[in-house]
Amino acid sequence: TCEVTVEEAPEETVAVTGVSLELETLELKVEESTTLTAIVEPEDATDQSVIWSSSDEAVATVSETGEVTGVAEGTATITVTTTDGAFTATCEVVVLTGTVVIPEIRLDQEELQLKEGEKAELTLIVSPENAEITQLIWSSDNEAAVTVKASEDGKSAEVTAVKAGTAKIDVVAENGASASCTVEVSKTVDYGKAPRVITENDGSIVVYVDNKPVSDYTGIAILGTEENAPWVYMENGQRNQKYTGYVDYDGSKFYVSGGTLDTGLNGVMIDPHSDPLVWYFNSNGQVQTQHVGLALYDGEWFYIENGKVATGMNAFVSYDGGLFAVGAGRIISEYSGLMQDPENTQTGDWYFFSKGQAQTQYSGLTKYDGHWFYVENGKFDPAYNGTVWYDGAQFEVVNGEAVVE
Repeated sequence: TCEVTVEEAPEETVAVTGVSLELETLELKVEESTTLTAIVEPEDATDQSVIWSSSDEAVATVSETGEVTGVAEGTATITVTTTDGAFTATCEVVVLTGTVVIPEIRLDQEELQLKEGEKAELTLIVSPENAEITQLIWSSDNEAAVTVKASEDGKSAEVTAVKAGTAKIDVVAENGASASCTVEVSKTVDYGKAPRVITENDGSIVVYVDNKPVSDYTGIAILGTEENAPWVYMENGQRNQKYTGYVDYDGSKFYVSGGTLDTGLNGVMIDPHSDPLVWYFNSNGQVQTQHVGLALYDGEWFYIENGKVATGMNAFVSYDGGLFAVGAGRIISEYSGLMQDPENTQTGDWYFFSKGQAQTQYSGLTKYDGHWFYVENGKFDPAYNGTVWYDGAQFEVVNGEAVVE
């Protein structure tokens, strides 16, 4: 028997060709620490180990893992050396005893326009962004007009407009850097409870409701502050000058035409947005929801019930001392002759109408459906028996109907 031993080939060794650091310079405060990262090349080098050292440990120290700590004010060089090949890379560390100098500070707004009682926030902007700041002092040069209250970290402040006037808000950093904002305060105007469309100083349009701005207001509002200013239609805070139709406001309905309240509208008008269509009775552009009775519009009379044309109404209606025949919500002005009460077509009374109005002053004969009937004070009298003169002739009437041979 012959035993054969096979030796494994040794793994190939990849030699180190260099090393680098992510940072070439570093600024620290005393007792502040940060970790440097060494990048050994190539990435697949067999031996990745490195050795760290400081040129002056009285200024900065470095651990075996590359953590650098500031010890005292000064400058030191941190060196990393590869175990394989002794390649090196360095980082210069500057250790400071005080706060890092702020290159620049400014405020997010240099001018503010506020009304009495309004508040706004100012925010400090530091450049570069990672610079640290301490002991920020905020002040107002006119606290009678504007006061300022800094946040806990001092990097923002709340500005309050006290009364009409101008004030300059200053913020000063420990190193002397400063920034400012000019605040103009205008007197608060009492617009009342009704919504008003106000054009601000910057040209923007704002709707105030009960003296508070409402950005998405939809409805009618007074345009401006003039005593007799028109009411206009606003939609999501903007004027809509194309809208025509009814708008609900404060429990009532108002008619808007071309984006403006039509105060000259008196009478009946259809709501173009209703389904089914509804006709409303208006006075000065407002629906008269309390109105019940007849109303004249465009030469015709309509029966109104709670401000709407009662299109389902078929009845005799008393109005202003007269009696009228109403069909589908309107006086049947084209009808003349006898008509029975439509609410009781079996035993209801019959009246003599002319152009839709009962002729209560008339007594005599009238023709209906080929027959002649006797009417007294506009009402058919089925109990009447006697003679009646009509058109120069005498007629015998039996049970209210004329006997015609």
